[in-house]
Amino acid sequence: MKQKVRPLYIAITGDIASGKTSASKFFQEKDYVVMYADLISGTILYENSEYISEMLGMEKYDRKELRTLIFSDKEKLAKLESYLHPKIIASLQEIIDCYNYGGEDVVFFEIPLLFECKLQKGFDMTLLIIAEYDKKIKRIIKRDNCDAAEAESIIKKQLPQEEKIKLADIIIENNDDISFLTGKLEIFEQLLKYIPKRRIKRLVK
Repeated sequence: MKQKVRPLYIAITGDIASGKTSASKFFQEKDYVVMYADLISGTILYENSEYISEMLGMEKYDRKELRTLIFSDKEKLAKLESYLHPKIIASLQEIIDCYNYGGEDVVFFEIPLLFECKLQKGFDMTLLIIAEYDKKIKRIIKRDNCDAAEAESIIKKQLPQEEKIKLADIIIENNDDISFLTGKLEIFEQLLKYIPKRRIKRLVK
């Protein structure tokens, strides 16, 4: 019996407001499978909302209150991450295990904290979407209806973009109109069939 060939696994990442989700949606609209770590995180939060509220000292679970809390309290952010991250990573590995049996040529994973959690070796390639600092600040302010100070605080809690650039395989700039990003992604898509597969490591043992 012929052994099924596993897909090429590509991880998409980038700072908040860099355009990583726009890149992910581009591939999704092209009918590629795209898995979102944030959706997995949201499901875990919802299913364990009572426990998380109690753990963080909240009277009741409220997403807006949770967001404000974790961005203003480093200890509570660390506590939440220590609870969430192992569960998210385990879910990602389960997805990879399922697709290892074949059926797709390429599977994309959007993982905001890819490098922070040191998960890059679990994928054949990492695609980093970057943007200028001022661009990201303006996008956060517009999207979240917040002020510049809050936007800067959010960015500063992430691994510096310069460090991510050192770790990424492919880097795509997104400083202009979405049409420019789309054009770059279309070129990248043409190269997918030439990307070799690595001996990837399991995200969890």
